[in-house]
Amino acid sequence: MVVAIIDDGVDLTHSDLNLTTGYDPWGAEGGDARGDHGTACAGEAGAILNNSIGVAGTAPNVSIMPVYYGASTYEHAAAIDLAIDNGADILSNSWGWVGAPSSLITAAINDAIDDGKIVLSTAGNGPDRSPWTYQVGYPGGLSSSTDLICVGASSPTDEHKSSSSSDGIFNWGSGYFATSVAQGDPFDGDGPDVVAPGTWSYTTDRQGEDGYNYGTPDLSNPDYTHNFQGTSSSCPKVAGIAALLLSANPGLNSGQVKRILKNTADDIEDPGADDKTGAGRVNAWRAVRSLSTADEHSTPRSDRLLPISNDSEEEKMSVLKFRISDHGQDSLSIPVDPATVEIGGTGGEAANDIAWAELAGNGIRIALASSITNDALVFGVAPNADNAAALFEIADGSFAEFAISIYLNAVLAANVGDTGTIFFNLLDGGLVSGKQGLVLISATPPQNADAKRPGIHSNAKRWNEEVRGHGQNVNQARGTNHVC
Repeated sequence: MVVAIIDDGVDLTHSDLNLTTGYDPWGAEGGDARGDHGTACAGEAGAILNNSIGVAGTAPNVSIMPVYYGASTYEHAAAIDLAIDNGADILSNSWGWVGAPSSLITAAINDAIDDGKIVLSTAGNGPDRSPWTYQVGYPGGLSSSTDLICVGASSPTDEHKSSSSSDGIFNWGSGYFATSVAQGDPFDGDGPDVVAPGTWSYTTDRQGEDGYNYGTPDLSNPDYTHNFQGTSSSCPKVAGIAALLLSANPGLNSGQVKRILKNTADDIEDPGADDKTGAGRVNAWRAVRSLSTADEHSTPRSDRLLPISNDSEEEKMSVLKFRISDHGQDSLSIPVDPATVEIGGTGGEAANDIAWAELAGNGIRIALASSITNDALVFGVAPNADNAAALFEIADGSFAEFAISIYLNAVLAANVGDTGTIFFNLLDGGLVSGKQGLVLISATPPQNADAKRPGIHSNAKRWNEEVRGHGQNVNQARGTNHVC
């Protein structure tokens, strides 16, 4: 996973960060620190674990892509585009302002979300700066209309971080009410989606004479700081949790990550979701543990000799049986669509020999193969490509039994002695990927028949490898720019 820190740059030689190639907004490689802020954000997300120095981020060792955001809305948007184009999976944005939005930045964020990237932004800090309120900043406020994840700050004692919370830092608090008041009610649900600790954060600092900590007695090592704070500190922490989720299920999109974070947050402040803390303080352990996991097991079959053709409903041959179980607690079902049976070996005549094939779930036909080639049987299409529901969905805590059956042509192209293999490999945007239910197919003479007429002999043997996967839900005027 790659987390892009879109900020004022990162110390490119810091030994406690796993850095990948960085960029400047006009396209050149770079991303080096122009200020102290980005290096601190990078450590919150991914400072290296178990290297005997410094600190650890919420996603230790994750690759950090430093992207310098420049000084204009155009350069901010260009920085987002560069992160998309150069392979970042997660975009962490600890900056913003209260004031008119930028159409360029909004378009870039929408492009990132449409491209499957996880995009996070801060709720912003107040009332320590103009307009001296707790308004949610831009672009964090886009959370109400897009899948951007808006992150606010909490105190060490699970309060909304305010100018009077328990941390003893009284000059700022976490933004929580809408930038645009709806129907006269400032508390219209446009606050943060979740919050994360935002004070007294130990993290990486620019090295040597640069950085927040140089020349102060706070820490003996000037390459680190212990009091990085603000929603700027909260946002990359949550970006790190998003990286943990994607490491378990690379197929998740920004909306799904937002949903998981909210569903697994620890409720604080007022019961239920509230404007100040959203769904609550994030819980990384619960979030990762909640992911739907699927395991599949094939069922062995005894040897049998098939006649020359099995081309009618009564003569179909079940070549593979398997179960998929969902062990998740994330309210995300496991979609089975598409399902692919890969065919390998030396036979190479499946397109001719298999007349048609069936996928059944819990004893009911789900679909006939939409494609039969020498390499694969395919059931269904790419998820949502046909604007239809998935072939089959497995809800949290349940399972389904599946069977693949084939019907053979009356005239087989396989020669006596040819061999091939059929094995199940469910391909669903990374849901489950692995060979399962290995079946050996050899063309041999049928019993009590002319030896010149080839039949098919199948010997299904169990492959007890457990395969794990993960569920998916198929279901410019500008104010003062500031870091958060």
